[in-house]
Amino acid sequence: MIKLADRSTCTGCNACVNSCKFGAIEKRTDQYGFIYPYIDNSKCKNCTRCVKSCPVLEKQKEEEEPYVAFLMQSKRIDHLEKSASGGFISEYIEHNMNNKLDAVVGAAFDSNFNVVHTLCTSREESSILQGSKYVQSDIGDTYSKTEEYLKDGRKVCFIGTPCQIAGLYGYLGKTYDSLFTIDFLCHSVPSPKAWQIYLKRQEKKFGSIIDVHFKDKKYGYTFPTLSIKTTKHGKEKIYYFTSQADGFMSAFLQGRISRECCENCKFRNIHYSDITVADYYQYSKLTSEFKSNMGVNRVVTWNKKGMQMVESIKDKVISVEVDPSSIFVKSDFGNTHHYSGKKDNVNDVEKILENRLKVDIKSRIVSVIRIILYKIGLQDFVKRIVKG
Repeated sequence: MIKLADRSTCTGCNACVNSCKFGAIEKRTDQYGFIYPYIDNSKCKNCTRCVKSCPVLEKQKEEEEPYVAFLMQSKRIDHLEKSASGGFISEYIEHNMNNKLDAVVGAAFDSNFNVVHTLCTSREESSILQGSKYVQSDIGDTYSKTEEYLKDGRKVCFIGTPCQIAGLYGYLGKTYDSLFTIDFLCHSVPSPKAWQIYLKRQEKKFGSIIDVHFKDKKYGYTFPTLSIKTTKHGKEKIYYFTSQADGFMSAFLQGRISRECCENCKFRNIHYSDITVADYYQYSKLTSEFKSNMGVNRVVTWNKKGMQMVESIKDKVISVEVDPSSIFVKSDFGNTHHYSGKKDNVNDVEKILENRLKVDIKSRIVSVIRIILYKIGLQDFVKRIVKG
């Protein structure tokens, strides 16, 4: 009998679901909104393809040293304003789509602000992928769609978490010269159910939600802010919630709503991608070439293909090559609160999540002070004093 990864290690990448040609594996959503695979043994042919595709069950690659690393920032203000950090990915997609790329796959919001992986085939369509989405995305059938494109000789860029990229390669079972992959330093993946509870609470307060932007730069790049655009009585308004005082953002950053496997992530220091992208807040210590407080990417290439991807947009970005060890710090998630389901009363899940979305008074006060300091131009000055 086939045995898939257990609950404590399954990443929900859906490689096994996509790989089963007999329809024997279905994905089910648990009470916290996380997706897990389930085998229908009456349909299973014991071909073991699902096991071979699983990035958790199969032998993992050895940890590698970065090839070359850069700090990067888009030269265009409009890209920086829309991007969560330095705009590297959006510049790469825009410059290469319909030129060196036939499709790009990444996370986007659906009509209900669930996060789903989506395949895009034009520059205009790919704009929905821009910006961070701090919710675990549903891969859906994008692994199999990507394979179809690759077998047809078309070029695809796939963007996802480290475990999703590992799942893609596990599903494909081979490498393709026409496949370009980007992952990012992942803090953890938070509960989709918690996200929906949060949205309903905000809609009740402020009106129907028509747009969401994680990591808005309203109060500067170094103070990530969640912005929500709503409409009520025919009037549109944007509300801003800082990461320190916002229920969902603080719960995510503190690991209170993380998936169980994130506590001991197997892909924290192992990257199957060609490039790893992340924020970098300490850029001023290494260079003064970037526009202040507009966002900077650290871009780590793992192979020659990653270098070619970087080279393709060199004239679109401000780029500074740096020693990888100076910017590529091993991810440290600390202690996370996960959902084993063993101790929680299933009937109380919504109440449990609502409690984990609460923010203490001290955090709210500190947030207000930081906003005031930003508005009067003293935030960075005070931060330097506090850090000594």
